[in-house]
Amino acid sequence: MTKAVILMDNCGLETIIEANSNDDGKIKIVTTSKCKSIQKMAQEIDEIDPFEIIGKPIVECPIHQIASKHLRHTACIVPSAFVRVIEVEAGMALSGNSSISIKKNDE
Repeated sequence: MTKAVILMDNCGLETIIEANSNDDGKIKIVTTSKCKSIQKMAQEIDEIDPFEIIGKPIVECPIHQIASKHLRHTACIVPSAFVRVIEVEAGMALSGNSSISIKKNDE
């Protein structure tokens, strides 16, 4: 199982994405979030073949296509977290920590 915990700074809503490989090579996704938009997105991403997303241009990635239907905030990092969790669970990337720290110079 691969798990990601995402906390967005603006909205403060946490999203947890858990991925498990099936015997057929597909990845089962379980998503927990208080964000209504992420909840709608997650309804469409419950199982996916990792070869549908890996190596695709971002505009052809099913995860980002689904996100574009439901998310209003284009800076949301959750869609990228979905892709990353799937990559790691599929054994196509190593696990690790990713982060974004944004500070304005006058803060």
